[in-house]
Amino acid sequence: DIGTLARALVVEFCITRLGADEMLTGHMTANPASRRVSERLGYIPIRTEPQEFDGATYTKHLLRLSAPGWQVRRRRPLVPGVTVADLRIEGADSWRGGGASG
Repeated sequence: DIGTLARALVVEFCITRLGADEMLTGHMTANPASRRVSERLGYIPIRTEPQEFDGATYTKHLLRLSAPGWQVRRRRPLVPGVTVADLRIEGADSWRGGGASG
């Protein structure tokens, strides 16, 4: 699924190129598809919290993915025959070690 791979590449870039220690994400209870993508990438639930939106209160689920957890997960197929470790991110060398200036 292209959405899963796109999100995986964002995680890959942030952890391997920018040196992030962890990634955080969230989803609403009413969006189980987002939860499934997060779990597929290796995120684990950390807490829930109320989220106000359009005059109503919903439950937001927060999830965390550690850099060591990603190093394990990135070697497992996300879609048949494709792991993130198989893919290359090109043209982003200026971002290594803290981001671009300017």
